Amino acid sequence: LNPDGVELGNQRTDLLGQNLNRVYGSATPKQHPAVFAVQAACACAHRAQGGVRLYLDFKAHSQKKGAFLLGDAATDASQAASRLFGYALGRRCGIFEYEQCNFADRAVGSGKSWAARTVGAELSFTLESNYCRGHHSPEVLTPRHWKLLGSACLRALLDLDLLERPPASPKLSEDRIVGLPEAAAWFRATCCREKSNRAPQPPRPRGPSRALPHFAIVRESSPDFAPSPWLQR
Repeated sequence: LNPDGVELGNQRTDLLGQNLNRVYGSATPKQHPAVFAVQAACACAHRAQGGVRLYLDFKAHSQKKGAFLLGDAATDASQAASRLFGYALGRRCGIFEYEQCNFADRAVGSGKSWAARTVGAELSFTLESNYCRGHHSPEVLTPRHWKLLGSACLRALLDLDLLERPPASPKLSEDRIVGLPEAAAWFRATCCREKSNRAPQPPRPRGPSRALPHFAIVRESSPDFAPSPWLQR
């Protein structure tokens, strides 16, 4: 949406020096034609389809590694739905890092915040990705990885659709949504109870899971444990 600014080497601003991700809701066709067109397209889909199913804008991040979501969930229900989408995306994409997500990152004038409050997009996100790499792998990120990330977003959305509206044949969705019903119930309960600090325990994955990874603990010397001499050299 900002080819002119990017051509000049600007990461966030256009030719007029304006941050285009802070003018949603006030964009004009003369000063912000790209943003104005996005708003018109979303508003048209909202009127014709009764709401926008998923709003995503993609951005590069120069500091935080990996790929992660920033959302604008203002209610418990939208918070649970946003977290469930992130969980489903983590199952589909190896470079996505759920732990770095913030599903209540409201930024006035941003695309995700505008969409969440204007066109009924319960799933409204900025998908950020580092220019170079993530924490899960030393492999350098390339356009191929970002294409896979975009494809994984659609696959995750399809998984949620299958969860909400199961097909006539249960076998068709059985493998795709395994574990999602439990995760959905946990996120709903967690978002409702977070204010009282009585959140339930997360669901136990049946096997290795990118969405709920378990890492080994590196222990130091203690009364009941002594590291191998080979590690102390």
